[in-house]
Amino acid sequence: MSAKTKQSAEDLNGIKKLVQAIVKEQQKLDRHEGDVLACHIRIGARLSALRLLAKRTWVQQLKALGISPRVASRYLKIARNWHDDLGLSESDLLTRLPTDLLKLEWLCRVPVSQLGGLLDTLNCKKATRSQVIAAVREVLGEDPPRATDAVETYVQRLIQRLTGRVEKLGEVFPEPEQQNRARELLSAGLDEVRNALQSDLPAEE
Repeated sequence: MSAKTKQSAEDLNGIKKLVQAIVKEQQKLDRHEGDVLACHIRIGARLSALRLLAKRTWVQQLKALGISPRVASRYLKIARNWHDDLGLSESDLLTRLPTDLLKLEWLCRVPVSQLGGLLDTLNCKKATRSQVIAAVREVLGEDPPRATDAVETYVQRLIQRLTGRVEKLGEVFPEPEQQNRARELLSAGLDEVRNALQSDLPAEE
């Protein structure tokens, strides 16, 4: 029996309503730039509720919404720390926070009582992601991550190896038509790699 048939009519109706609410907020992201952050927070809250109802169809629901598991994970973290926009809408914090989800994923870890102070010392809208992460770590008293030379070396070698192969396409495929086809396939493959990098981590419980 499929996961869908196991779910009650009430749950399926709840899923439908939550999906519709999320789509509505996604549409607001396009229409109202000034309300982007509030939309992100509300999407996170609704995704959190959707996950509880969807259960085994969670990934299916995300696919239908066009949200990758990695992005959903960020939304869920924001929802856990900022319940809807509680504590933010009552101050000027909403207008001072960035809309970048990765930045928000880190900033939501800071207690609302300390968030204003961080925003006073760093313009998180203009700061780089690395600067925001470093500022959050400092506020939370976390040590910076240890150097990962082995990882960087491995990845650099992987990139150099692939680049070298690409540069030899002319030798392997002398015909221009073959070279163009190979480049098209490589471009499509790189898109797949990029998507995999964005969705490799599962959403946290």
